Amino acid sequence: MARASLPTLLSLDRYADLMGINPAHFNGAAANSLSPSVFPINVGCKDVWYQHAWQTEDALSREDLAEAIYDAEKDIEKELGYSPGPKWVTNEVHTYPRPFYRGVFGNGLNVRGQMKSIKARQGSKFIQAGRRGATLIGTPTVVYSDPDGDGLDELATVTIATTVTDTCEIALFTASENGASEWEVRPLKSVAIAAGSVTVTLDSWKLIDPDLWEFFPTGVTEVSGNLIDIGTTANFVTTIDVYRIFTDFTQVSAQFFWERDPITNTLIFCSTCGGTGCET
Repeated sequence: MARASLPTLLSLDRYADLMGINPAHFNGAAANSLSPSVFPINVGCKDVWYQHAWQTEDALSREDLAEAIYDAEKDIEKELGYSPGPKWVTNEVHTYPRPFYRGVFGNGLNVRGQMKSIKARQGSKFIQAGRRGATLIGTPTVVYSDPDGDGLDELATVTIATTVTDTCEIALFTASENGASEWEVRPLKSVAIAAGSVTVTLDSWKLIDPDLWEFFPTGVTEVSGNLIDIGTTANFVTTIDVYRIFTDFTQVSAQFFWERDPITNTLIFCSTCGGTGCET
């Protein structure tokens, strides 16, 4: 999968698909070892992408692209007043509404005697309370296959037993990265759950060993040393982490901080949420 250190709502591979960029070349790869070659390189045109700008000259890297997409998404969010795509928001801080006269207490009530509320920055597009939950289902072996018989194992299949029933909660991540968002493999071809087992299919070039992207320039052309050969599965990862990604309602959704009453020295909590934040 094309990845970057800066996570974006729009995946890099989806961007390449929308822009009509060769998916293998976008991931710094080709299958020139096959005869005939698959995803051949045009020697007269530098269409291979690299992870970092310093790995080649006069070319945009995947890290550069991710930064541009991230900035664009932030600009869109600022203009709309909410995120252009679903995401979990953390560390959003608000000052609790205070009376106009700073020397008085509002007792948690507004001028009409009603309970005060705080509006999230996402406004009307607030989906639900809760935090991002990530539970590792397992780390199965990836099976590579060649459905069309052209010599390239272009299909990757992952199968593992699970108790999860919602396919939207299934996600793949590079192994040993603890389910960090920037290591999610997306988009996937298909996700199917049946008889207590989940089967995921995806393009094999999205599972190139990420260590191969971190090379140092040697002065060779992109047709030789710096190009990743996907004509062999040796350059793909052998295992993948399968996670359940969900909204965890068991974790605290909000925390409130205020000065104690110097007389009673007692904190009064909402009877509904116990002080962890009500979703209204």
